[in-house]
Amino acid sequence: MKDNYSWEIQTRDGRVHTKGEDFDPNAVVRVSFISNRLLLPRHDIVLTDFKFKKRFCRGMIKQSKGMKEYLHIVVTDNFRFYLKSSNGQVLVTSKDYELYL
Repeated sequence: MKDNYSWEIQTRDGRVHTKGEDFDPNAVVRVSFISNRLLLPRHDIVLTDFKFKKRFCRGMIKQSKGMKEYLHIVVTDNFRFYLKSSNGQVLVTSKDYELYL
């Protein structure tokens, strides 16, 4: 399930980062989640008036059945972007709201 989406980050200098390599978080202009499955949508977050803070993932595990859900998360100075890897559903919350499943 975690492989349903790949991600990339574009910085102001035009470079595209697809791994955890070093880049200046203040230079991030776009964060994209690209579907690796035909029916899941692509999501692009263009950061024109927002400051990128971090990108991370969170796996939700149910003890008896293995992985239940996998979330891709982007945090900015004004909002949090959550992407459910299982179905492409998105939730955007205020920067102070932490989603727990």
